[in-house]
Amino acid sequence: MEVNSLFFQRWLHSREEDSAGAIAFRPSDFPLPPSRFREAIEFRSDGTVTYFGIGADDRHAPISGNWVGIDRDRVKTEFVGNSAPLGECVIEESDGSHPRLLVKS
Repeated sequence: MEVNSLFFQRWLHSREEDSAGAIAFRPSDFPLPPSRFREAIEFRSDGTVTYFGIGADDRHAPISGNWVGIDRDRVKTEFVGNSAPLGECVIEESDGSHPRLLVKS
């Protein structure tokens, strides 16, 4: 399954855009408001994904996982021990200059 190449970057949690049942992420170069800490998710073309949550010392704590393509703009993630947001990741606004990634549980 060939997926949208926009997946393959680091995405930062845009909690300002979260909604019921979906966690929103924007590309790392998106102008998000200042925040002390933002979770991140990074997809790689080899089928791996890393979720960067908050660690005990307030630094990013990486959690490794895998993704499987569903269609061009949707993948499903799996993380060891369900320790990161699981679900279907969907790229929205992929034709514009400001794509958004939603993780739907």
